[in-house]
Amino acid sequence: MYLEEIVNIIINGLNNIDASYYRMLTTYEPLGIVRERAFCYELYHQIRTVQDKMYDGNLLTLNGEIDKRGHVHFDKNDRKNPDFVFHVPGEFERNAIVVEVKGKLYNVLKDIETLFIFTQKYNYRVGIFLIYNHNHKELLDYIKKRKRNFDRYKTNRILLISKKSVDTRVEILELQQALESI
Repeated sequence: MYLEEIVNIIINGLNNIDASYYRMLTTYEPLGIVRERAFCYELYHQIRTVQDKMYDGNLLTLNGEIDKRGHVHFDKNDRKNPDFVFHVPGEFERNAIVVEVKGKLYNVLKDIETLFIFTQKYNYRVGIFLIYNHNHKELLDYIKKRKRNFDRYKTNRILLISKKSVDTRVEILELQQALESI
């Protein structure tokens, strides 16, 4: 499976998500609240629907939040639980894409660090940081305010994907290119 095809599947799935998943209505907040887990469940469903329709299910496996605790090939400090992985289970050689999803500008740098570790140390070819409810400009402004040295993250193996709302288009940018612009 080509990485570009998987990215297209993710984008198509993202474009199929209903507005109610961006901000969920509650009895106590009429404008809704961000619930990343509910969004991820719906994104997983939409990705699988697109994947099965476009490719007859003949792709890499999509798994959500695989717990890396106890994994003997991961360093103890690297045992994170990314939101999604596209891979062939049981084979390091066919680790394809690792995805972190955020609905708020919070702990973004921790998720980018996770993507960096998985792409640099554990054979994932591409990391995707997917943010909804925000666009690239908002994300980059948030990163810029953190005033850290981001040189180590300048890799073309991490993509930023953003979609501010159901009515906006998906934005895609390599992290390296984004960091060079700030």
